[in-house]
Amino acid sequence: MSSPYREHPPGPLLHPRVECLWTSNSGFAPRPYRVFPDGCMDFLYSRANGRSRLDVIGAMTRFQDFHLAPGALLLAVRFRPGGLHRVLGPDPALWNDSAVELASINPREARAIKQRLDDALTPAQFAQAITPLLARAPEPDPVQLALACLESSKGLANLEWLASQANLSERQFRRLCLARTGLPPKQLSRILRFRHALSRLGSASLTGVALDCGYYDQAHFIHDFRQWTGRSPSEMSDSYNRR
Repeated sequence: MSSPYREHPPGPLLHPRVECLWTSNSGFAPRPYRVFPDGCMDFLYSRANGRSRLDVIGAMTRFQDFHLAPGALLLAVRFRPGGLHRVLGPDPALWNDSAVELASINPREARAIKQRLDDALTPAQFAQAITPLLARAPEPDPVQLALACLESSKGLANLEWLASQANLSERQFRRLCLARTGLPPKQLSRILRFRHALSRLGSASLTGVALDCGYYDQAHFIHDFRQWTGRSPSEMSDSYNRR
């Protein structure tokens, strides 16, 4: 059986702010699924039983279990850390671990995007619907470039060095990182490192994955997995190997 979850490239116009577009369909049976923290925020369009809504999914600080209704369709845009800066409200931490209807934040934009999606449900059309919204966002500044560097380093970049590259003190960088991503830089770094480790399961031994991803203490490796998946690294590795 093919996976109901698929990722799609965002295209060059969205790439600086968007990691991917993704779709999921539950088919004819209810489908439970567990979502792990990844340091990102999403626009999530959902449609089931003739009803639809468009939500902003805040940064996650814990795993969450969801259940898709039969026939439910999900179409989403996953934004890079800080990718929604100046597009929505000024305090994304308010949305952490929650889904907030976009209409309550930006009614005009939500209405325009949702109307297009109600008529056409493809990743390419979702990208077309949000491109005008992101086109009005400012060019990346030094803070956003520092966040991009933290992301590309899989959470291993030195925070003091990143702050200095943005011409900020560590305290200023912490405040601005929180204001743009909903997460303080140390927590974002941990989540990005965990996410990289999760993606490496099955490619090497657990010890090798831990070392390659910057875990020099096995206890921290196990702690992060239990905190953000509810399972140990070996349990997660076994589940990946059975796919």
